[in-house]
Amino acid sequence: MRFPNRSTPIGQMINSYLAGQTQAEDHVIHLLFSANRWESAAEIERLIQVGTTVVLDRYYYSGIVYSAAKRVDGMDLEWCRQPEVGLPRPDVCVFLDVDTEVAKQRGGFGEERYEKAEIQVRVRGLFGELRAKGGHEGDDIVVVDAGMEVEELQKSIWRVVDGIVKKVAAEEMTLRKSIVCECLRGLKTKRKAKRWPHLMAFINFAARNHASDCEADDLTDDVLVTEEKMRMCRLHAPNGTG
Repeated sequence: MRFPNRSTPIGQMINSYLAGQTQAEDHVIHLLFSANRWESAAEIERLIQVGTTVVLDRYYYSGIVYSAAKRVDGMDLEWCRQPEVGLPRPDVCVFLDVDTEVAKQRGGFGEERYEKAEIQVRVRGLFGELRAKGGHEGDDIVVVDAGMEVEELQKSIWRVVDGIVKKVAAEEMTLRKSIVCECLRGLKTKRKAKRWPHLMAFINFAARNHASDCEADDLTDDVLVTEEKMRMCRLHAPNGTG
């Protein structure tokens, strides 16, 4: 998925602005960029719920630093991040770091409004500032040297992504085991368990695959275990479990 998403009415307004065909007040255009990301928020969430790995070409990290790089009064990093609060948070943000002079030699540079050397220098510095701040945005950013050959760059990016995928998988397995054990303590009979069919299906699956030390035999039933039911368990678990 690529941002800005130029297929929507808001995206078309942004495209016109980036191409230099129209003008817009800086606060307004920042909010349009943010609105464009919010237009896709539900779809991103849906894809995650069905187990799809979502790769975004630019996201709110870029939105924050590019607007702040304009040096407009009142539009610092903190102001620029406020409209982004609540958007789906990625597991990692890979920042492809390249010297501005090198970037200028690459095809397509300079075709849009923000592709100016002075803006790119500020953006690079602000990404470093955002990373140094820590917190959600800073902790998510991993810098990769983009000055290398494409094949080596691809390997470097994959090493970062592969590490994150394994980390997320390990955390998910731990979470599943915790949910199962908690549910087994709270749901003592099949009768109670059947009130939450999605959760019941999840318990059946997880107890067999990820939580062998939890006894689920007295709860299991001939419930059809599907990927959809397992994904829905967090939404339907009683008392906010999971």
